[in-house]
Amino acid sequence: MRPIVVMIMMAQVRATLKNVLLNFKDILIVLLCIFIFIGFYSVLAVFFFKYTYEGSWQLQTLTEAYYNLTILLTTCNFPNVMLTAYNYNRSYSIFFIVFLIIGLNFLLRVLLGVVFENYKKGVEGRTVKKAESRIETIR
Repeated sequence: MRPIVVMIMMAQVRATLKNVLLNFKDILIVLLCIFIFIGFYSVLAVFFFKYTYEGSWQLQTLTEAYYNLTILLTTCNFPNVMLTAYNYNRSYSIFFIVFLIIGLNFLLRVLLGVVFENYKKGVEGRTVKKAESRIETIR
């Protein structure tokens, strides 16, 4: 309830939220790429770890693998997802390291860049409109 009150009271928060929602199409494309990337790696994880302890514990089905790889990508509980495979065979960590390098260092940075660029364009547009309205008021 409090975030709604803050949005009602603060015009800058409303403008920022409006800017993000207006540019949601560009953000959605990058999010779709991230979801497809996680889906692809979850399929690989299910087949790659099929007969290991990791596969029987955390990567049994596609939905479990997708969920656990999403956790791994957000680094929320990241060591627990890959720790059992790492303890079993250290070369299995290459799979998770490549996943994290591509996901964190490329896809999430692209998402941040798209959000920032769209926000910057929105702020510049509002600034130009304010400047034009000031000039019109002065005339």
